[in-house]
Formats: sequence, C-alpha cells, structure tokens
Amino acid sequence: MKSCIICGALLSGENTTWYRQKNYIHKCNDCSRIEKRKQAVHFRKNNPSLANERHTKSRLKSKALNPIKYTATQMRSSALKRANALNLDFNLTSKYIVGISKKTCPILGVEMKYGGGAKSNSSASLDKIIPSKGYVEGNVQVISLLANLMKSSATPDELIKFANWVNSEYAKNL
Repeated sequence: MKSCIICGALLSGENTTWYRQKNYIHKCNDCSRIEKRKQAVHFRKNNPSLANERHTKSRLKSKALNPIKYTATQMRSSALKRANALNLDFNLTSKYIVGISKKTCPILGVEMKYGGGAKSNSSASLDKIIPSKGYVEGNVQVISLLANLMKSSATPDELIKFANWVNSEYAKNL
C-alpha cells in the first residue's frame, strides 16, 4: 500500500486522486490541497494585478451564471460581519439563503433584483425577523430593500398607522 510522501497517511481511493495522475505523485488530498493553496498565495503575492484581474473575471462570470447564488454569498458575508460586530448568533450558509430566496418580495410583491450592482428599492435584502435572535436559520427572510428599510425604521404601530392612512387617502382619491 502506498503512503503520502508528505504526511505518511496510507493512500486509498477515498483520500487521494493519485491513481488518476500520470506521474503518480503520492500525496493525500489534504496535503495536495495545502500545497495548491500555498502556490495560489505565492502567485497572488508575486502577480497582484494578474491575480486581481482573474478574481474580477471569475466574480463577473459567477454573477452572470447564477445571480441569486452570487447575491446569497454577498448577503452571507455581510451578515457575518454585522453579526460579529454586534455579537449576534450566526449559522447561515449561502445554500440556505438561496433556498429561501424568492423572485418576488413576499411583502410588497415587487420582482426582486439579484446579482449586485447599484442598489435599488427592488434589490434583494436579508432581513432578521426577530432582530435579537441574530442571523440564524428560521429567523431570516429575503425581502426587497424597500420593505426591509420600512420594517427596520418603523415600529409595528407606526406601520399600522401608515397603512391605515394610505388606505384612507386612496379611498378618498378613488
């Protein structure tokens, strides 16, 4: 049985891809991954402009191919930063956010915009249902930015008063 030339672990089909390589360099997947990561860091350090160009190209391709997944990744990253800054619980994954994302805002019914770019009222936004619980599964929803701003800056009583006022004003004008 072969063993990894770096860490000495016994190699099998489960922990290596050596049997697919033509030159049969016997390394386990973990050691190969670490080595590739070091090579990538070295490349970025020695070629910053080329690495930045590759990163930008990759990001644009990702955004074009799956804007909802791209937006979910951005939402997760931003939410994690806010959770750490505010000492809130956090256990979201991009996959979970994609799963709860809808084409239209459940509150306002407008079609939501995914894929980054300039923010607008219809841009998708991550909302904590109960703010004190933090960014945890079951306590977040994806709604339009306008709905999130309205929800975050007004109390429930103010929202009810506003809704009643809108209903009465539109009833007068019709």
